[in-house]
Amino acid sequence: MNIMKKYIFMAVAAAAMLFSSCEKVKTTEVSGVDTQNKVTVRGYARYVVTDNKGSVKKPELLENTPLILYYGTKSADGKTMSYVPYDLKTDADGYFTIDLALEPGKVVIDEVKVVCSFSREEETYAYNEKTSKWVQTDADFFGEVAKQNLAAGNSYYYDLLVAAVAYTSSPDLVQPK
Repeated sequence: MNIMKKYIFMAVAAAAMLFSSCEKVKTTEVSGVDTQNKVTVRGYARYVVTDNKGSVKKPELLENTPLILYYGTKSADGKTMSYVPYDLKTDADGYFTIDLALEPGKVVIDEVKVVCSFSREEETYAYNEKTSKWVQTDADFFGEVAKQNLAAGNSYYYDLLVAAVAYTSSPDLVQPK
């Protein structure tokens, strides 16, 4: 009977070793160590433009677009936040994901922001006060989404919406609010 127990134990141990996860978590510059104590940040990035009648079009996916993720940590007194930036990029479907390792001894990331900004030529329409018409214009776009107190072992979904923040083709354009 003891020999049978040994064989069963060895078989279970071998199976556990074969099927255990060896997933590697991205090391953050904050922690400097590999750890399974992680937070997953994922989501889609979209942008909106205005049509030639002033209506906002359906948001479009931002394909292969650079983003910046900011990993925020509160100071010891809890009054200020310091951030470490990470470059991210959406895939061909506008999706992004990253695993962030937490600092040793921490179980929560204080804040994570995802930010996107870019300029596009003739991408949207703006109202021209001089001509009283909607005209095609170049624009600067910006979007930011943040979440606080991200607990280890969880995945957080971010829906990043980027919109025009400045119309740059003419000084007569009514700027976005």
